[in-house]
Amino acid sequence: MDKSPLIELIGVEKTFGRVQALSNINLKLYEGEIVSLVGDNGAGKTTLTKIISGTESADDGAKIILRGQEQKNWNAAKARKLGIETVHQNRALSEQQSIYANVFMGRELVNRFGFVKRKEQIKETEALMRKIGYTSKVWTPHSPVLKLSGGERQGVAISRAILFDSSLVMLDEPTTAMALSEQA
Repeated sequence: MDKSPLIELIGVEKTFGRVQALSNINLKLYEGEIVSLVGDNGAGKTTLTKIISGTESADDGAKIILRGQEQKNWNAAKARKLGIETVHQNRALSEQQSIYANVFMGRELVNRFGFVKRKEQIKETEALMRKIGYTSKVWTPHSPVLKLSGGERQGVAISRAILFDSSLVMLDEPTTAMALSEQA
């Protein structure tokens, strides 16, 4: 029996004015797969990523099917709720906030009285950063993101994306802001 795709795109098209960014894209992504979209600048990779993440809508006629269910009114909130996380090129980090505050931003851990569980967030942030290989004697989870290198900031953004047991994590231009030594 065939394994069914985690997400399937059928007939995805996107135009911006007179520019056709995507034309009849059909794609199946399976759980546990690692997939890379490769192409020239302007080829539509970021546009496709934005459509899957719900931050951009496809032109009429496209179908997005998640776990066998066609999705209507696809948007970022729905994508995130269904386990799709994206690390965009700009990373959307709050530079003045701490590393742990950025990792949990908008999804803070709270107790039954609504108080933020800071100690637990700090502990989880430390574990996540170790898990992806970002360890340092220079910064702690309390350090402001402003003090981090491009690669370390990318680590914070990736940690945020994988924290909530996402079923699909997309990285758009993951090495762009990194130094050459961090890209290896």
